[in-house]
Amino acid sequence: MISNKKEIMLAFKGLGWKTGRDSVGDSTCQYMLEDRNLHAMPVFRKLSNKIVFAVDASVSTAPFSKAESEIYGEKNNHAPIIISEYRDFAIEKPEITLEDVRTLSDNMIAWAKAQNIELGLKKYRELSTDAKGALPVRHLAALALRGDLKKLKQYQAAFEKGDRLGFVPYITLEMIERAVKIAEENYSPSESNFLNRLLGK
Repeated sequence: MISNKKEIMLAFKGLGWKTGRDSVGDSTCQYMLEDRNLHAMPVFRKLSNKIVFAVDASVSTAPFSKAESEIYGEKNNHAPIIISEYRDFAIEKPEITLEDVRTLSDNMIAWAKAQNIELGLKKYRELSTDAKGALPVRHLAALALRGDLKKLKQYQAAFEKGDRLGFVPYITLEMIERAVKIAEENYSPSESNFLNRLLGK
């Protein structure tokens, strides 16, 4: 029987996950697949009559996380492209066992493999400029990785004229300039070249 979150993390580690903590100290797990990274944040909560073991999962690629980090200006090992639905991966029962952790691990890995990475990035590219939270920088990263110089240079020109286009306050001209630089490095009229870069090949 597993009795606390520390034992959950040890169980994930034993199943081949890399465990650690994020920038705010929350426990995280990462599982590296051939062309994508699976990120998980486990929750272990004891209630009066049961234990809740749930995991928030997301999937990304190394090139996208790197682009987002470079644009934002701070290191981020995992910028999510696709995020699981609430309680997609959850177990509620009186006792949690190693087999329960193994089941959730297998389910998350299967989920990650089934996700359409390009569709997730397409949704980021199509966001409006007034998107909130972390979405604006992911929008810029998705455009940069796609090599969309036309749109990014439109943003750059507008910012230089003082028109923020509705972007949230933390998005700066310097961020857009960094996105343009990445887009210049990634620009290619070939769709196959783009897909290879997307998956880190």
